[in-house]
Amino acid sequence: MIEPTYQGLKARLKTGVWPMGMRLEAAKLADELGVSVTPVRDSLNRLVGERLVELWPGEGYRVARLNERLLRDLFLFNRDVLIRATATMAASDLDSNWVEGPMLYPDRVARLFSGVAAASGSAAAKEAVEALSDRLHAARCLDPELIAQCEIEIEMFGQMIRNNVNSTTRNSWLASYHDLRCELASEYVFRLEQGPLRS
Repeated sequence: MIEPTYQGLKARLKTGVWPMGMRLEAAKLADELGVSVTPVRDSLNRLVGERLVELWPGEGYRVARLNERLLRDLFLFNRDVLIRATATMAASDLDSNWVEGPMLYPDRVARLFSGVAAASGSAAAKEAVEALSDRLHAARCLDPELIAQCEIEIEMFGQMIRNNVNSTTRNSWLASYHDLRCELASEYVFRLEQGPLRS
């Protein structure tokens, strides 16, 4: 029961079902999920380790907060890891299924970036990029509202990787992609604070 509970809670956190800072009551979540409190607490503790949940002494669990500075740091760290990964990756090792099947935009971005990191041969880079994708997922859900060309943008990067475009061009794309999101950090945070009812 622990793994389905963990996956269910993680999916809700990633998609911004709850506003940042909201208290997560284990007993209430257990009722909603139809499980006992133990797998919920175990899952919440695991999600604390992944920084999707915060544990506040004396208060319990809360949805992790993102401020503008932290969000910018996450974007820039993601950029730096990907630039390093693209320098050592073999384009032929990129899993081509990142575009296959019906997939929401944030999941396609996560899969492409994870594939790039994996193709670099660095397990640490893949692990870092996947953890960053989890933490950035809710912000990426807002990209279609905030960035008109986001779908074309990510397809362009995939084409660059598949066609083994030179590293200067790839790095320039990665810098532009992440710089734009850093510029929009205050808007992401504002909308994420509103929770699921944001317009």
